[in-house]
Amino acid sequence: MFTLGNINIVDISSKGSSENIVQEYARISNYTLYKFSKNVNITKYSKAWWNNECSIKLNTYCLSKF
Repeated sequence: MFTLGNINIVDISSKGSSENIVQEYARISNYTLYKFSKNVNITKYSKAWWNNECSIKLNTYCLSKF
């Protein structure tokens, strides 16, 4: 089962065991994100209330990501 409670944190005295704990945490986090997230594509047709101001702000946001 992929839960944080299953990570063995009894021995964190060495660098190797600490790295293993961090890697296991990252693996569980990635799995959880993949399993419970969904892709959302925002377009100018997303909602009935969408107006020209929304389109301008979306365009500004998209351009700022480059």
